Amino acid sequence: TLVFMLEYCSKLFSKSTIKSFAGYFREIITTVSENPGIKLEDIRLSIDFSESEPEMEIDKVDLEF
Repeated sequence: TLVFMLEYCSKLFSKSTIKSFAGYFREIITTVSENPGIKLEDIRLSIDFSESEPEMEIDKVDLEF
């Protein structure tokens, strides 16, 4: 079992975006644990980022520096 915690800036990302990122991370870790010799370029996720849907875009906010 692998346990991890994500910290993120809530001004930059919504909770749903981080949940999506965590799901992608889980897919990657599962694939690598089942195929230790796999190349990064051969790992496939359940989402096609080339056909990005609006709800999958990174949240946009204006930040002042």
